Amino acid sequence: MNSLPARFILVMRHAEKPDDAGNPNLSQAGSARADRLATYIPENFGDPDVIIAAKNSPESERPVQTVTPLAQRHDPPLTVQTPYTDREFVEAASLMLTGGDYKDKQLIVCCWHHENIPPLMNALKCEPGSYPDPWHGKVFNLILKVCIVGPDGPNPVEQIVEPF
Repeated sequence: MNSLPARFILVMRHAEKPDDAGNPNLSQAGSARADRLATYIPENFGDPDVIIAAKNSPESERPVQTVTPLAQRHDPPLTVQTPYTDREFVEAASLMLTGGDYKDKQLIVCCWHHENIPPLMNALKCEPGSYPDPWHGKVFNLILKVCIVGPDGPNPVEQIVEPF
């Protein structure tokens, strides 16, 4: 019998972006979603142990902006970890599954860019077909709850639509 507590990774896309493709920030609707997530996630999944997001770039700061309210409302506040660019999804997955302090964390929240969420999920050893592939460009309200069975998977995925 496995006596270890369950481990989960919540993978989500950043919140809404502005119509101006050159603007790296969240839109007003995106900022509102980020604020709602800061209470929704703890109320529905518990307090995160670690929050990771794709590293800021000149094109986008949206993943970090999406999870910053959640990090700030944590007691004590958490630092949003940004060790990798959005294209370094294999490295990010490896860190979350087996890396350093991450491997013992019960709840990790991960915010990424939608184009690279399917390969991130694959790198997290999730079953193909259990997550959107490709991720539709208009979907901002989906959380993928990954139950970490082990570093080699298959790790089951539950798709959760945010109610806002």
